[in-house]
Amino acid sequence: MTIVQTAQETIFTEKPPAQRGLYQDAWRRFKKNRLALIGFGVLLLITLGAIAAPLISFGGYNNQVYADAYLFPSPQHLMGTDGLGREIWNRVLYGARISLLVGLVSQALAYAVGIPLGAIAGFRGGQADYFIMRFVDAMSAFPSLLFAILVMSVLGPGVWQVLLAISLTRWIEGCRMTRAQLLQLRQSEYVIAAQAMGASSGRIIVTHMLPNALSPLIVGLTLGIPGAIFSEAGLSFLGLGINPPIPSWGQMVGESVQYLSYYWYMTVFPALAIALMMLGFTWAGDGLRDALDPRDSR
Repeated sequence: MTIVQTAQETIFTEKPPAQRGLYQDAWRRFKKNRLALIGFGVLLLITLGAIAAPLISFGGYNNQVYADAYLFPSPQHLMGTDGLGREIWNRVLYGARISLLVGLVSQALAYAVGIPLGAIAGFRGGQADYFIMRFVDAMSAFPSLLFAILVMSVLGPGVWQVLLAISLTRWIEGCRMTRAQLLQLRQSEYVIAAQAMGASSGRIIVTHMLPNALSPLIVGLTLGIPGAIFSEAGLSFLGLGINPPIPSWGQMVGESVQYLSYYWYMTVFPALAIALMMLGFTWAGDGLRDALDPRDSR
């Protein structure tokens, strides 16, 4: 009798295993991906360096000491100096702010345009879908970098001009991705039930459909940031990006490429910074894509 009572108490007092949600499982899978963690660590270091630039730099990004011009890397000048005696280390740190700003804000602006258009096209269908997608096809016919160059030649160089030029060429991906997700979800049972209960189209899209389409959109946003950074670097390399003396990695490479044969450090360090940031976002984005894949439930 005691054994039976003990067994019954064990059955009733034992707690069921906690159910993990989608994002808890995604974080568990993300932590197992070494390349994703390395990429995340690289991005974290770059971000902390950009935030702490006034504390860990040797003066401002435009602090000119002509007597120290063209000095090679040394313990006193970690990355050397340029032709105006400015520390490359300082300019690389402050240039990280521009790259992060352009990558994050331009993608956010692009998705702010692309997601509503894609949601309307995917949910409404019919003529709305036809006209939106024909406009998307027309915009896709223009090479993104050439279109950005055209916009910058009209607006002139500047930070906000760069953000606008890049955003105008990168909303197409978010629009297509959102449309594809909503086309799959609009025949779901919960969407049909919400329509039967009289819910408005906007409420159905915002409350029911977009949360279920969020995972691929987050991955697309993350993987699109390196492309935006590379676009800014290309525009600045051509002299159409950020206004000097504000440092940009692409601008630094463009200004110093003519000295590459001798003053190699002036080109190598900002180019290496671009490569590390793009690699970090790519590895972290790939890991995030694998972690949020609903087919991987292991």
